Amino acid sequence: MNRFTRIYCIVFCLTALRSVSFAQDQTADTSVRQSAIRNAEAYYHKVIGGQSRLYNGSEYVPYPFALNEGSHFFMSDSLLRGTVSYDGMYFEDVPMMFDMVKDQLVVQQVGNFFRIYLVNEKLSEFTIAGHTFVRIVPDSLNARVMSTGFYDRLYQGKTGVYMRTQKMIQEATNNDGIKRTINQVVRYYVLKDGKFHPVKNEKSVLALMGDQKKEVRQYLRKNKIRYKKNRANAIARTVAYYDQLIK
Repeated sequence: MNRFTRIYCIVFCLTALRSVSFAQDQTADTSVRQSAIRNAEAYYHKVIGGQSRLYNGSEYVPYPFALNEGSHFFMSDSLLRGTVSYDGMYFEDVPMMFDMVKDQLVVQQVGNFFRIYLVNEKLSEFTIAGHTFVRIVPDSLNARVMSTGFYDRLYQGKTGVYMRTQKMIQEATNNDGIKRTINQVVRYYVLKDGKFHPVKNEKSVLALMGDQKKEVRQYLRKNKIRYKKNRANAIARTVAYYDQLIK
């Protein structure tokens, strides 16, 4: 079997698997089916190598200046390995960097120094350094409180918690010239009943808890969960406990 025949067979199998997944009853064992799909996709990427449709973005051009303080990227200025859901396909062990100034995911093909940024409209989700980012395009119900972009999913149950970090380059002139530093804004959202609610502190989160507010507050005190110490963790744990109460 030649190279192109193998590719055709793999693509055919992937299409068939996905078609079956939609046709089967919703109560079927989806984990086995999804595992089969991902294994087939992984082999597909191995066969086609550099022609993989993951690497069809535009060249990523580095910034023409150095920063005096801070970083454009999430967690590290070096490549980190993670997973990507892109253009309807799932990719594992991808070398990547997340530019939080441009809101772009930068990937590098294995064995190649050429880096590209992926097309945001085709990028639905990626994981990096243990964090899962999802692209959210707000509908008319949520467009007034949030903008399109990549959100760090801190918790997802019946209710969800998302964090948006936006970095900006701030310039200031001094005797040594131009000083460039990174300034960032972090916003938190609780997704409840299809609506995203901006939250800032314990009070704003508890306001969404309804009749469970008293029990949730007791839980926070008993477990010494402090919003000032780690806001992201505190919001996620608050909402997770709330979900337990409303089961």
